[in-house]
Amino acid sequence: PVLFGPRHFESRDATLLLAAGGGATGATARALERHLVVWLQDESARYEAGARARALVRAGLGAARRAYDLIARLL
Repeated sequence: PVLFGPRHFESRDATLLLAAGGGATGATARALERHLVVWLQDESARYEAGARARALVRAGLGAARRAYDLIARLL
């Protein structure tokens, strides 16, 4: 899982990770600390968030190749 500070709104990847449940955000250091403590103390919560992040990354593998193939077909 990934933690983000409050200035992540222009990051597509951060937005996707948050939506998928593979990341968390906090506006303050204390808020980030709370998320981190949960993940460090709760193995199932950490595993679930990590699995969601991993699945999102794996789903995006090959995106450059797919984009190239699409553009090549259009040309």
